[in-house]
This record gives sequence, C-alpha cells and structure tokens, in this order.
Amino acid sequence: MQLAAQVDCWFVDQSNIHHESWARHLTTREERCRADKFVHYRDKSAFLIRRGFLRAILSLYTGIASDLVPIRAEPGGRPFIDTDDEISFGCSSSGRLATVAVARKHNFGIDLECLGRRTDFSQIAVRYFSVCERKIVRKLIDQEGISRSDAILYVWTLKEAYLKAFGVGIPNLRDFELAERDGRLFVNRGLPNDFFGSWFFYSKRICKSAVLSIASPSCPVFSKYFFAQNVITAEFEDDVMAPFAFDCARPALLANIDTIFGKNVRIVVAGDL
Repeated sequence: MQLAAQVDCWFVDQSNIHHESWARHLTTREERCRADKFVHYRDKSAFLIRRGFLRAILSLYTGIASDLVPIRAEPGGRPFIDTDDEISFGCSSSGRLATVAVARKHNFGIDLECLGRRTDFSQIAVRYFSVCERKIVRKLIDQEGISRSDAILYVWTLKEAYLKAFGVGIPNLRDFELAERDGRLFVNRGLPNDFFGSWFFYSKRICKSAVLSIASPSCPVFSKYFFAQNVITAEFEDDVMAPFAFDCARPALLANIDTIFGKNVRIVVAGDL
C-alpha cells in the first residue's frame, strides 16, 4: 500500500467504556497487565482503548495481527514498528479524544490537546515560550478571538509536535523557537540535530473541544477518519462531513475494517483535514 506523503489521522473516544470490550482483545498480555495497575477504572479503560486502537490501526497498514505488531520505543520515547522502517506513526491523547497518525516514509510529529480548560497556562508561556512565540499567542488572541489559555495551548501543541518529530520530550521545549511571518509559521531556531531546513506546521480544531497540530519537514496531504462504535456521539457528529463516504478513502485500507474491529464497529470518513 503506497501512502506517499499522505498522513492519515484516526480518532477514538477513549472515555467510552463500551470500546473497552473490543480493545482488550487487540492488546498484548503485557499491556493488559499494565492496565491492571491503574488505580482508577476510567484510567485503565482509557489505556486499553488507546493501545487496542493503536494496534488495530497499525494492523490495517502492516497486515500483522493486532496483538503481534512489534511496537518499540526509542530512548526519547518515540514509538516505532520494529519490523517495518517504512511506516511511521505518532499518537497523542487529551481528555476524551485520542488520535493515531500514520504515514509511509514520512517523518512528522503530532500533538493533541483539549481546549476550554479553566486552568491558567500563563506560566507555561513564561517558562517555555520565546518572545517570538508569545507574539504568536497574542496574535491568536487578537485575530482569532480565542482565550489566552487556548492560544497558549495552540502554540504548545505546535512545539510538542516539532519535538515529537525528533523523538524528544518537554525538557527540550526551550531549545528551539517558532516564529511567524506573513501568516506562515517557521522554525526560527531549530534543535541541534535539525538538518531539514524548512518545516510545515498545521493546526486544526477537532470536535470543537480540541486542537490537533502536526509538524513535518515536507508538505504532506492529510486525511482524517473518525472511529465510532454503534453510534457517533453528538460532539463528534458535528465534525463529520461525509458519513459513510467510503469511496473518498482508500478502499483497500477500509476493506479490512470488519476483520480488525468486528461487525459492530463503524469507520466514518470525515473528509480531508
């Protein structure tokens, strides 16, 4: 299956405990043992849903049984498939929503954060954002009319996505700087190991209550799919533009949906990001 520079983004409601029944049998024994260590049931359920969903999606692309996909992690935490260096993927979660993004021979980073929180994120901007990045926050507030906390989270997801493309974490947030010129974001000062030169940044509000950001050293084409079981929640439904429009996706990919997820699961194609 040729993905070229296409990045596919898949989403799941990790708070829906009804998803746990199918997710559990897609995970490994080690993952189920990890889940059993969570104190709160909702955390255990969300973990199983995330891992089962990730394995199911990777199974679609690799043809390997979900519980046998060899997922490993680099020292910095970035996940990869041990037996396939062509497929790259990233995952992120926040609140109810979790996402898995997949591409072939295409480096990228992805981050997802819930918006509308009552928390004051001002100290995050002071601690981790440069002067240029704080200007981006101010511009988002003035031109987009969003709250200061949401504007900070927008920039935060962009910085996190860039870091995840390199497989490094939050301690490196101050080691680089994003800036904006003529409406386009760019890396004004990159990480020491950034030899790509130019980057493309993409942000979109998802399901009204979250922001998804992707960072890539080349300009990709994005597609998004919503995953649902039995019914789509009202929050998700507003974002679905083409329910059951499977013809606008790659038929070969969707042909295996029933095999992986079972007959009671629906994939709703929501159009291009």
